[in-house]
Amino acid sequence: EDGCLVMYDGMKVIASELGATSLPDGYEIVGAYAFSHKAIDALTIPSSYYEIMARAFEAGEFTSVVIPDSVGILSSSAFNRCDAISELSIGARISAADARGLFSEMRTESLSTVSVSENNVQMHSESNVIYDSSDGSVIFAPEKLSGDVVIPEGIETLPYDFFTSRDTK
Repeated sequence: EDGCLVMYDGMKVIASELGATSLPDGYEIVGAYAFSHKAIDALTIPSSYYEIMARAFEAGEFTSVVIPDSVGILSSSAFNRCDAISELSIGARISAADARGLFSEMRTESLSTVSVSENNVQMHSESNVIYDSSDGSVIFAPEKLSGDVVIPEGIETLPYDFFTSRDTK
């Protein structure tokens, strides 16, 4: 369906053709390596999905990625070796721990715009910085962060190198 091989025993996309340009709607899991090495400019994951497995999008050439509120299981290596992502939107069910893992595994040099769903209770974003809602710590700030950065009320500490390589005020 839509250039994808779907597992017969469930709602899992396990592989995609070389020219596949989107995930089929109505399925629930993006399997390991299912969309690796794909050139899809804007990747919007349909809201029927709840899990993204390891290396599902490895080395993909995406510039924009939207992870919907429905996804609650996200492998830290899901976007391993994705160099071109400049915009990332994280849904409501992604945990702060999963986000930390994601950013530790992902190449973030191109990433300049990040946001978190208003419905996410574990983290929030402001001025393209993602904060842990429980303790106010910074989960992620893009290397290409520039301009004015509004530090939310209640944030008492920032990483020692927060402003080092960023053109911020």
